[in-house]
Amino acid sequence: MSSVQGRRRNYYAYRDCMAMKGIWLRLVPLGKRQEFFTKTLIEWVFSNLGDNHNVGDTTWATLFAITIWWGWKWRCINVFNGTGKCRD
Repeated sequence: MSSVQGRRRNYYAYRDCMAMKGIWLRLVPLGKRQEFFTKTLIEWVFSNLGDNHNVGDTTWATLFAITIWWGWKWRCINVFNGTGKCRD
């Protein structure tokens, strides 16, 4: 696998697979979606983890991190157990 394919796979698992994209579309405000979905992986992670504006009772950085964690957990369950919710 080339490094470009590896980077695309990372994007896909965290941001662009149908299950995760559906979640992000519910969480990311319409006016921020273009920027959210076009940053490089490093820019995307660091800008979102550094965004401390309030979202309800928490910050965007916390919501972002928890969403990434749940997405990764669902994918691992799907890959290793075949019982997860992330069907591509």
